[in-house]
Amino acid sequence: MALLKKLNLRDRHLSRALNIGTPYLWLGLFFLLPFAIVLHISLAETALAQPPYTSLWQ
Repeated sequence: MALLKKLNLRDRHLSRALNIGTPYLWLGLFFLLPFAIVLHISLAETALAQPPYTSLWQ
């Protein structure tokens, strides 16, 4: 009986972590990713082409 209570408690913690973590994942994706793209562009050198900057990894 005690084992079932432990499993049930673990399942509830996992469910809670997934319910809380999913919105944070979306927030990270849709807010931090654009900031990373802007940072990437700001560190690149300008070029006379489309897009008007060079890649950082070339």
